[in-house]
Amino acid sequence: MGNADYFSLHTAQVLGIPTDTVWAQVYTLDKLNLLIVLEKKDPSVAGQTETEDIDLKTVGKQVFLRFQKQFEKDEKKNLASLRLLLEKLLAETTQVDVVTLAAAMTSGKGLYIASFNGEVFIRRGTHIQSIMKSGPDKLASASGFLEDGDIVILINRTLADAISVNVKEIVSSGDL
Repeated sequence: MGNADYFSLHTAQVLGIPTDTVWAQVYTLDKLNLLIVLEKKDPSVAGQTETEDIDLKTVGKQVFLRFQKQFEKDEKKNLASLRLLLEKLLAETTQVDVVTLAAAMTSGKGLYIASFNGEVFIRRGTHIQSIMKSGPDKLASASGFLEDGDIVILINRTLADAISVNVKEIVSSGDL
């Protein structure tokens, strides 16, 4: 068994219905999950332009395609390169507000996570723990090791705050 065969990646998406002003999607590439949540800029905020003509779904797909292209070129596929890739996406995505950008990647038994305005939980056995929180002004990243049966959950920070009391109860229910 090769090092890359330790874990298989399964994705379950829990997303709201997209609206004219908010869009979210989870993408899976090989051993990586990417969560993107975008929002139209608020034209009432000084310095922001009108965004009525912007299609969030199109912008979201463009963000993903840029990520995919850079990810496929990346020979290292480690924590530092994942973090740099997310930083680049954040800097390039200017026509909308990036509400959340979070990625989790496995390499053997290793887990690399990077997140902007998100939260990452791990469920190990019957225990669940938040392992990383990031706010709207800073990208956070971390790495660690997975064990058989671990479940890693990427969540939008706004949703995490709204349901924070119930997150552990929801995830610990065994329905995942």
